[in-house]
Amino acid sequence: MRKAAKRSQVKVAQPPQPLSSFARRPLVNPKERTQKPLIKAPFEKPWANSKREIRIVLSMYARSHRQVILRYTKKNGELVTRIVEPYSYRLITRKDGANILFLYAYDVQGPTIGIHSFAFSRIKSIVGTDQPFNPRWEIEI
Repeated sequence: MRKAAKRSQVKVAQPPQPLSSFARRPLVNPKERTQKPLIKAPFEKPWANSKREIRIVLSMYARSHRQVILRYTKKNGELVTRIVEPYSYRLITRKDGANILFLYAYDVQGPTIGIHSFAFSRIKSIVGTDQPFNPRWEIEI
């Protein structure tokens, strides 16, 4: 009689869930019982220094409509810090044939407020803020 009771308690495998239901679930660490996300919010990230990190941070903050603080070297070698709203990248070809990637962003503070282009090669580091902005133009990043 005991064996019959054990057979009835066998769990039947559940059919796999459709992919759309998985896409709606937040990414959580299965080893932890708390619902901590595997991907941390971009607002907790320290200064990004490599070109790859800079592009990742820029895209995350632009899509979430958040301002970023960037450290930039001007043509004369002066290091400046700007608070900007990122909007787009543009690849410009110079007369000598060299391609230069530019970030177009709206500078919200500083001596000249307005849209500016920043040569990507001269951006030294970047960090995001939690300050939201209402896009003035379409964000293309």
